[in-house]
Amino acid sequence: MGVTGAGIGGLSALRQRLGRWIQAKTIKGLEPGPYDIEVRKNLRVPMDDSVILLADLITPIGDLDPRLPTVVIRGPYGRSGGVAGSARALAREGFRVLFQSCRGTWGSEGLFTPQIDEQRDGIATHRWVRAQPWHIGPVATFGPSYMGFTQWAVAAELERVDPDNAPDALCLLVTMPDFGAITWDNGAFSMRNALGWTQMMDRMNHREFLPLLLGLRGPDSTLRTAFDVLPLTAGDVAANGRKVGWYQDWVTREDLADQYWTQQSHTASVPEVTAPTFMVTAGTTSSCPGNYATTPSSPRSADRRA
Repeated sequence: MGVTGAGIGGLSALRQRLGRWIQAKTIKGLEPGPYDIEVRKNLRVPMDDSVILLADLITPIGDLDPRLPTVVIRGPYGRSGGVAGSARALAREGFRVLFQSCRGTWGSEGLFTPQIDEQRDGIATHRWVRAQPWHIGPVATFGPSYMGFTQWAVAAELERVDPDNAPDALCLLVTMPDFGAITWDNGAFSMRNALGWTQMMDRMNHREFLPLLLGLRGPDSTLRTAFDVLPLTAGDVAANGRKVGWYQDWVTREDLADQYWTQQSHTASVPEVTAPTFMVTAGTTSSCPGNYATTPSSPRSADRRA
């Protein structure tokens, strides 16, 4: 269970102060908001195929503005530590936040197959959120990178098939609606991005935290060696010591017209999104081409680009 407010006395107050201190240290330039928060961990969210995904509900304590949305964040990178910083920062500003782990990650049931299940699981999650007694008002989505992709995956489709459960606003940070376009970039396989991300996610899924942390902090000699291995299909074994299903799918499917890629691309539906959309782009990451390709086709975006 999480912090539950003033009723627990000194321990609760200490944990709240510690949480604010950590937030101030990890999110540079951000002053923690006025609200204390409570966290309900491991909420069980049922999908349409009866698979259960886990989520944490982070709620401000006190009188809340009913006009503020519940914020939905869906991602594969866990729900604690640094990745939870933005979710808790939003809650301290008065937003209810549901932070969910994608299928097959961090306690959520099922098999993690990047991108493939995000539309159906996202739709089921939005419908579930709207039906909860703690939810009041609109729903917004938030997140960078993969957590931005999960927003694109549901926005237009829900507006089309179930507008009452569609998100009312999107906040997209350095992301794209189509990962195939950066995996096979102009016909070339993006080895650094594809194999590096595969190594990171596979280590997460196998709870290999020490090599994961070391690899995130500096150059990974195993990964550097794997970049030179031929054929390319042997890269996952060289990097992680085992084959990884999605990497094999990526490296053997170079035609972006293949159904494997088209079923997970949401680029064509971007212009159909009518909800207010805030998007931050960057020119120094693998997401750059997806950002720039998406921006001109976004609704009402042409006259608002900075």
